[in-house]
Amino acid sequence: MAVADIIEKVRNIRRGYSRPPISASKIAEELNVEIRYYDHPCFTTSFSVKVNDKYIIAMPIMLHKYEENYQIARQLGHICLGHFDYPVVDTINEDKLSASERERLNHNANIFANELLLPTEWLWKEWYRYRDVRKIADIFNIPEEIAAKRVKFMGKPIQELYSIM
Repeated sequence: MAVADIIEKVRNIRRGYSRPPISASKIAEELNVEIRYYDHPCFTTSFSVKVNDKYIIAMPIMLHKYEENYQIARQLGHICLGHFDYPVVDTINEDKLSASERERLNHNANIFANELLLPTEWLWKEWYRYRDVRKIADIFNIPEEIAAKRVKFMGKPIQELYSIM
């Protein structure tokens, strides 16, 4: 999927929001996506599943709300970008995706999360106001390392930005 198509999908979802921060869990609720929290030593990352026609995001109990917000947004990316329909995958019994296919889908989910929580047009405004990565992370409710990457590549064409990240 092209970056411009992903950004267009994000803008449609983000339509009701005019300023930061964006709550990914609120958007999940609006999209009727259930979030379930778990505390299990074998699973330390978020993942999503589709059961019949219902999407569920499984979230480890995390210490930092910014990381949780970002991980929910990533999983929403997988859901909203139709990754459950390409191809039909049974990841419990057999992984039918190649490493490059999985990398591409994860990359697209990252783009979705970045543009959902830290839209490029909003970043410019806040960056010129504060010029502080930690402040940007706080304003947008995202992990500081994500804010730092976005700030580092400000001014690059959007296609180039996401080919680098």
